Amino acid sequence: MKVYLQALYDIGLNLKDTLIPLSEARKLADASLKAVVHEPAVRAFLLTNLAERDGTIVWKPNLEVLIRNFAEIGNFPKVLLSKTFDKPTLFIKGEKSQYIPDSVFPEIQKTFTNAQLSTVQNAGHWPHAENTVRFMEILLPFVRT
Repeated sequence: MKVYLQALYDIGLNLKDTLIPLSEARKLADASLKAVVHEPAVRAFLLTNLAERDGTIVWKPNLEVLIRNFAEIGNFPKVLLSKTFDKPTLFIKGEKSQYIPDSVFPEIQKTFTNAQLSTVQNAGHWPHAENTVRFMEILLPFVRT
């Protein structure tokens, strides 16, 4: 993930002073991202964060802050580990993602005592973008209950 953020940041530096339309900037950014982000759906998802502001092409998120604080962003707040949340909670992961290994789910359930884990096949870290249909098939019944 940090590699993706750095690639986006580098692309932003290259596009910073250009006066090209957003559609052209997205094409250039997509071409640059191909070396780092191999999945077209993930690139398309990342490119939704490219915008035009005051005639300049920019990234919507503050990539410098995200890169600088990346290690901390992914950590669960330690102060909450001693607390429990007993409402129904759904964790959704992509089959190809290692962000929620099955082996850590019992630890998750110590805090989220009424949690369930669902896996989206043919998806990595962004199951909502990589397999939207299956993601929605899992999510909608949960939120409707």
